[in-house]
Amino acid sequence: MAISLIDALDITEDKRQSFQIKFISFNKDKKTGGDIIELPRAHRMGAKFNLSKQDMLSVSQDRGHPYPVHAHLILEVNHQSVFI
Repeated sequence: MAISLIDALDITEDKRQSFQIKFISFNKDKKTGGDIIELPRAHRMGAKFNLSKQDMLSVSQDRGHPYPVHAHLILEVNHQSVFI
């Protein structure tokens, strides 16, 4: 089953609820990325203003290291494929 990007972002909105997310890494400044990262128990974190301006969110695994995620590079949320 597939869900829209808007629905996927709604699922990740609650900072108290964990979710599974799979995304492609990307760092424009360092010109790195392309790795597929999966976090089985991710939590949404408060993103800095400049992240949300660029359609990005911040997630972490069990409140650990934060990962900046570009919304358009999300592949899966709660084992459901995401389409734009």
